[in-house]
Amino acid sequence: MNFFHYFVMLTLCLIFITAIAMSLFFRSRLRGMSSMILSMAIGTSIGLTVGVFFGSLFQGNLFHSTLYSVLIGIFVGAALGGIFGILPSLEGSMGGLMGGMMGAMLGEMITYDQSIIMVNLLLALTVSSLFLFPILSGSSNKGEKIQTKKWIFKPLFILFFLSSYLLIGSQLDKQMLSKSNSSQQQIHHLNNKSDLVKKENTSLEWTIKVLPSQFSYNPSEVTLKKGEKVSLILKNEDNIEHDIEIKDILFSGKESINHRNHMNNNTNLHLHAPAKKQTKLTFTPLEQGTYEFYCTLPGHKENGMVGLLIIS
Repeated sequence: MNFFHYFVMLTLCLIFITAIAMSLFFRSRLRGMSSMILSMAIGTSIGLTVGVFFGSLFQGNLFHSTLYSVLIGIFVGAALGGIFGILPSLEGSMGGLMGGMMGAMLGEMITYDQSIIMVNLLLALTVSSLFLFPILSGSSNKGEKIQTKKWIFKPLFILFFLSSYLLIGSQLDKQMLSKSNSSQQQIHHLNNKSDLVKKENTSLEWTIKVLPSQFSYNPSEVTLKKGEKVSLILKNEDNIEHDIEIKDILFSGKESINHRNHMNNNTNLHLHAPAKKQTKLTFTPLEQGTYEFYCTLPGHKENGMVGLLIIS
């Protein structure tokens, strides 16, 4: 987990504590449908936010992200609704359940960068839902007529405050990622030959790394020699599985260690690596040319997991 994850968790905890405090404060002024609407709205919005958060954090493990999101959504909705009564508690828990399920599926389908944008939007929605307390309590006391004159300028201040707060969290996370990527690029530049290492009396060793949540290969371009034996190592440092496939390449040798053997002919070379694992196979390229390698898992190639292999 990185800074942004802790930032989101802290923000959600503050929102939940604030919602509980406001529920206790406005409990006597909220009746019937108002309390049910409030419990459902906050339960659903928190469930959605938590769902996208866990869905992106545990990409590749939809069961656990859905389980955690649903449990938290139900707990939050039931806790808030329980202050007002049984029916609001049921409304809140069902809202949290549905929000957690939908959020987890959404977080699973989008990339990490997209999840940051989505979580920020949902956090803004969740914070905004807290303002239903004074609005609905006002309508309950005045014949279900919401008094809006006092709220003409307040939304502008609220929007500015939320945008500034969420922007700061996102920018700090991007700065940390940028520094991390810059350091990794400098190390890779200084040790440019470390990915292709000649082992004494054996073969050339070609290591490809997959960094967490970046959907890219490192390095993304490699040059090998025709007829030279190569040990390809796929080092997956990500939290989800990845693979590498090279199509229409003529090669010999199918030695492999700890990987799913997908090589059923001598034109498609395939290597799979589970999360936090590395796998290896040895082959000898037999023909000069330029070949594209990519990840075959759905959506990974489209998000940038491609590279270039040059056989000289």
